[in-house]
Amino acid sequence: MKYYVLCLMMIISTSIDSFNRNTVTVGTVVARLQTSPAIMRSTELRAATLKMYSEPLLTAGKKIALAGEKILALTKEREADYWGGGLSLCGANIRNAGDSIAQAGASCKNKWGKELVVDEMRESAVCLKEAAEMIRKHQLVGGEEDVLKTMNGSTIATVLGEFGEVTEEVAFAFLTGRGGGLVEEFEKGSDCLSRLGDLFAEVKGLEEAAALFRQSRNIFEKIKLLE
Repeated sequence: MKYYVLCLMMIISTSIDSFNRNTVTVGTVVARLQTSPAIMRSTELRAATLKMYSEPLLTAGKKIALAGEKILALTKEREADYWGGGLSLCGANIRNAGDSIAQAGASCKNKWGKELVVDEMRESAVCLKEAAEMIRKHQLVGGEEDVLKTMNGSTIATVLGEFGEVTEEVAFAFLTGRGGGLVEEFEKGSDCLSRLGDLFAEVKGLEEAAALFRQSRNIFEKIKLLE
């Protein structure tokens, strides 16, 4: 009986010993990982990558939002004819998309703000696609049809949808850690903003909105130089 008890005690002692050694090993590995120069550089790189997009996205987003406000302002001037129709709702969604892009830019200042950046860029994509639908479906009231006849509504809807795809791609790139390599996405975005500027410039009363889209396009062009 004593022999069995002795064997059991030896087994328990060996197990505890082994557990302690493993615990120390795991703790050491964790500690080394936390202080690893490679890991620390990676964290710093992510923070720096986010930060460099902050000011351009913030500024471009504000201009896009203001362009949306200009479109809304046109519909408010002739409320009985325009307010609540396709152009009005399109402007509201463009404004909201710009606000989301600007908020993404603000969140880039925080090195832990990647998730917020991703959410805001995704939200801007939703708003831009909704803006496209408002024009595409021609949800019109009164005299708004006359205004839409002076603009290429179908093309505007297509370009807004494409711009929504761009902001969605940017969100995915940030989500997967592919910041610092977004030249292609911002080239597409720049092209979309340029075309929106040209398209809205053809509509009487939306010249200021067109200019704001073009200014945003110039900012997207500068973002490419950061890469």
